[in-house]
Amino acid sequence: KDAPIAAAPYNWTGLYFGGHVGWATGEWDGSLRTAGANPNDVWDNPNQSYDFDGWLGGLQIGFNRQHGSIVWGLEADASWGDLEGSQSVLTKSGSVEWVDDFSIDAFGTIRGRLGFLITPRLLIYGTGGLAWAQTSLDHTVWHHEGKAPFDAITGRASTDETHIGWVAGAGGEWMLASNWTVRAEWMRVDLGEAEYHPTGTKYNFTTGAESGSLRSDIIDEVDLTFDVFRVGVNYKFGN
Repeated sequence: KDAPIAAAPYNWTGLYFGGHVGWATGEWDGSLRTAGANPNDVWDNPNQSYDFDGWLGGLQIGFNRQHGSIVWGLEADASWGDLEGSQSVLTKSGSVEWVDDFSIDAFGTIRGRLGFLITPRLLIYGTGGLAWAQTSLDHTVWHHEGKAPFDAITGRASTDETHIGWVAGAGGEWMLASNWTVRAEWMRVDLGEAEYHPTGTKYNFTTGAESGSLRSDIIDEVDLTFDVFRVGVNYKFGN
């Protein structure tokens, strides 16, 4: 009588769930605008880049299908963290300074994955798909009538925006046991353009009292790109 065929010791097929931590760094590029004025008359360079970086953490869920040495599947993830940057810009006259504090509050992806098993336990893969991010901008206007230091705030405004774009990357994953894997991966995220229209309050330079509403095309044509480096662990359901 023939002996029963033993199951493969490392089976990548199945639903999995896990978590990740990492680091992200990138740029937020925007064009400064003021209602009723030519931007080139207000700033030496209306096109500004905001560098940002920070830590992140999140969760992922996905499904793999193994065919011999080929593993393919789908994965969705969401990340939260401390991804922040700030930029200060003076007008040509030197009398007004804009300070913009930018942050990514959350971002996520929905990606396909395609990989090759170097050994039964080591998977090298590429990945790509859709990406999104929820961002915030806090805008402060400082006015000093041409004389330093900047000692009066004449406006505060803020806005939340959503970016949608694409993501692509690569990584490696190691199967520790039949139900546990660890991974390291890099992803490039390009979230295209969005317009920012902060709203808030104007203040009187002399008294500091509220003097009206602040709303204008503060920053538009914003392009958001960043790189993510992260490690994670997954639990695979089933054998």
